[in-house]
Amino acid sequence: MYGTKGNASANCYFFTLTTYLHKPIFESSENVTFLRQAFHHTMSKEPFVLAAISVLPDHLHCIWELSATELKQPSGRWQMITELFQQQCQDNSPLWQEPYLTHLIQDQADYNNHLEYIQLNPIKLGYVDTAKSWPYSRFDQRCFAS
Repeated sequence: MYGTKGNASANCYFFTLTTYLHKPIFESSENVTFLRQAFHHTMSKEPFVLAAISVLPDHLHCIWELSATELKQPSGRWQMITELFQQQCQDNSPLWQEPYLTHLIQDQADYNNHLEYIQLNPIKLGYVDTAKSWPYSRFDQRCFAS
């Protein structure tokens, strides 16, 4: 079983999105707040579980869990998040570099590998010494339950 819900039939995706031209727009805590609000609004309209996320100055990594019966592709949710973020910033310039990485997680080992990558990325890039020290990460420890 993988995922925070312990549901091996869930649709779990790993994403990496890089900001357009690698602009460090998430150095601003205000922009991280706008992004967080865009996620929350989108999740209330088009539900999914944000199992893990790490927002870095010019990119983010995250894992989403959609229900096993979910037929919609995640791209519509990303469009909503992007539009809401741009509205709050009052900036319609491109937010993300194309293409962004979407990976359908295959099994528990794949899930755990991507979760570990999200946790370690701020350390690897030299921002912090421990995963818990990075203020713009969230991961659910239940993901490690087997």
